[in-house]
Amino acid sequence: MMELTGTRLIQFRVDGIPAPKGAMSAFPIRKAGALTGKVVVTARGSAKQTEWTNRVLSVVREVAEDNEFLTGPVSVTVRFYLPKPKSAPKRRTFPDRAPDIDKLARLVLDAITGTLIEDDARVVYLQAIKQYAEGGERPGAEVQVWAMPE
Repeated sequence: MMELTGTRLIQFRVDGIPAPKGAMSAFPIRKAGALTGKVVVTARGSAKQTEWTNRVLSVVREVAEDNEFLTGPVSVTVRFYLPKPKSAPKRRTFPDRAPDIDKLARLVLDAITGTLIEDDARVVYLQAIKQYAEGGERPGAEVQVWAMPE
């Protein structure tokens, strides 16, 4: 897999059990049985998601204090280390079950938006990997954000 590196690197680690960003639900507004053209969007989350979000935001804010805000294109690599269930075979290295990797990555991207990077639309390359934490590794996530040449 290709890895893009840029001119500046910001990297950090968040310890804890990674949780996915909750799903969004949209409901059309009706008045007297007819659609009004308005929609209410709600987020569904869990206590685990809230705890993980707070951990990620805490680390990102610390890192942001020591780094320049990135306004141009960026490359992001995130490696998630998930706890290995006792029921998983010993030879299995990568979790091929929930949580979805895109929802794990979305939470991290939302956390770095407005703190480390201007907008997650500035991400031109995203690599996300989820694997089991084994051999003394702690559950968590390692994040690398590269400022790309414009």
